[in-house]
Amino acid sequence: MTFKAGQIRQEVVACLAAADVSSEAAFLSQFGPIGEEESLMNSIEEMKGIPEESRVDYIVDRLKSLVAREEFRGLAEIHPAWLVEVLSKESPRVIGIVLRYLPSKQVRYIIEHLSRRIKHRLPQLIDSFAVPGPILKIIRERFERQFISEGGLPDEDTFEFDFVRFLKSEDLLTFFRDLGVHELAMALKGVDNRSLNILFNRLSVDEARALQQRIRSLTDVSPSLLREAKYTVLEMNLTEADSDDLLMDIGLNAFSRALFDDDRQIFPLIKQKLEPRLGYTLKRYIDQHIDSNVQDVTDKRKEVILERIKTLVKGGSLDENLSRYFGETKSETPAEDYFKAHSSEGAESWQAPEGVV
Repeated sequence: MTFKAGQIRQEVVACLAAADVSSEAAFLSQFGPIGEEESLMNSIEEMKGIPEESRVDYIVDRLKSLVAREEFRGLAEIHPAWLVEVLSKESPRVIGIVLRYLPSKQVRYIIEHLSRRIKHRLPQLIDSFAVPGPILKIIRERFERQFISEGGLPDEDTFEFDFVRFLKSEDLLTFFRDLGVHELAMALKGVDNRSLNILFNRLSVDEARALQQRIRSLTDVSPSLLREAKYTVLEMNLTEADSDDLLMDIGLNAFSRALFDDDRQIFPLIKQKLEPRLGYTLKRYIDQHIDSNVQDVTDKRKEVILERIKTLVKGGSLDENLSRYFGETKSETPAEDYFKAHSSEGAESWQAPEGVV
């Protein structure tokens, strides 16, 4: 999870309030994130527990750390496996400095996957703080050059296919799983429920419900899309993959069928946000389909992808900051809720009623 703007705001307010021993501290606390008042007051009290003679120095160091963390935020959405690959070639001193400013989730992954030799040579935490600003900037810029910058979000009146590249790492996983359900729903449209139950029993209860609701929601879908969705599913190994891998792989496959050569430039941006296995799987599907994709079907697929992103954002399943592109958010439907909370593990079977979905 990235270090969100609300968290940064809370820490800044807590630092300023804790530095002020007068009654103004209570006044400052009202500028913290809405709904986080108790957490904010706990942070303030924790900092006030630091002896006065050293508190200001601590707070100044903490604010400097927040600034540096913001400067490194471009790396926050890169999957840590790719960071390990680059960091393994750096000195332990540089690795320690970079780790100091990455989100804790990435740091844990990186430390777990670094070689034992490198881990034993990492500097102490205090040494990672003692880096002059200009040196920190050089290290950051040199390290970030190893990856591709996605740039800022587009204007609010712009919502085009390459919007996918702005999705965060966790949002991409949600999106590809959802796209997998949608592709599977198109492939199964019109299939009788006796046949559907065989597949439903391989899914968790929430996944099966989401799939059934998606099938029922499909109206006025292009026959060419329904036909191609069947080809997508026929390519998959439906007997060996677990349900989560299956939905993800179908989603990656479906996405690759929406690309032309002109769309290739968005792949590296997406790849570095995915774990290598998924990144390489997506590349394999792109290489397999991009030269044979048909313009008419591909354009329809792009429309489906944009509509799914819009639905997920409005349902609260993707980054809430994207909601400004689509107006007010709405409550999640049961089908979308799976993609946000990611279901019960689903030991139960799912039996649909007789008939055709």
